[in-house]
Amino acid sequence: MTKIKKVKIGLIILLSLILLIPSCFFLMGVIGFGPGPADYAYDLPGGYWLVRSSVHEISITPKEGYDPRNPPPIIPAKVVEVAFDDRYILAKRYELKPDPRSTNGYEIPDETKESYYILDTSVPKMYMCSNLDEFNEKRKTLKVPETLKLKDVASYNVPTR
Repeated sequence: MTKIKKVKIGLIILLSLILLIPSCFFLMGVIGFGPGPADYAYDLPGGYWLVRSSVHEISITPKEGYDPRNPPPIIPAKVVEVAFDDRYILAKRYELKPDPRSTNGYEIPDETKESYYILDTSVPKMYMCSNLDEFNEKRKTLKVPETLKLKDVASYNVPTR
């Protein structure tokens, strides 16, 4: 085999690797990394959505992003129940706490620390209640329809992104 043929074969192998390596990373990104198959975003009124980015990271955030100079109301993770109509978003959430078995800062829900939220998307203004009685009183004060019933966030698992 001549020296020119060896160089051509070497270049072909090099070009193949140059194309193959990025393709593998792309496939791993699509299949193995990023949002999992159970992650989703569900449209809510007032430009909000319910976003699940991992098993415990379920929150209600504005679809258009976040401006720290004028922060919009956000219901942080872990939202476990939600209800909404054209104006109001109601939510129940558990606070997150460090997982004692984790060394990388992973957090898990603390089901002993629940809170309730009423987000009036027409203003927008958010009311946080530390217990169910306070939440029900605030609902009455704001005249939130009684037909709105909190239900498990998994029942809204209809991907929009």
